Amino acid sequence: MEITKLLRGKKETCYHIFIESVLADINANSEDGKVYTETDLHPGFTYYKKLQTKMGKAGRVKVELAQLVPNEVYVAKFYSAQGVNTVSYHLEDEDDDLFGITYSEDFVSDKTSKNLNFSLMSKLYARSSKKKMNLMLNQLQALVDSQE
Repeated sequence: MEITKLLRGKKETCYHIFIESVLADINANSEDGKVYTETDLHPGFTYYKKLQTKMGKAGRVKVELAQLVPNEVYVAKFYSAQGVNTVSYHLEDEDDDLFGITYSEDFVSDKTSKNLNFSLMSKLYARSSKKKMNLMLNQLQALVDSQE
């Protein structure tokens, strides 16, 4: 699933928001007590995140920062027992006051049945997913506005 949208502001501000958010997540889930900073982040950096499953049980996923290109690309992979969810943001300048953002998410499993289920459910919930993605990008716009 993918969506592209134009946002007002600078892509550098948006990328900084991503990095701040990732660092807050890493530090909230840090098991070694270390406080991580932007200089610690690099492609291949991994950490573990505590999540709640759909059934309300505590779960844990491995998060990998797969791609970090300052002010251009942020890609994270979430590894769980079900498979790998990939989330990516691509930023591109349009003009002085606008930048394009492409958000995408994907799921891959080593089990064919899980891949087929994801494909089917993606099609069934495409409209709802696009709505949620638009809402998320609208919230991101508000954050960019508040920091510029």
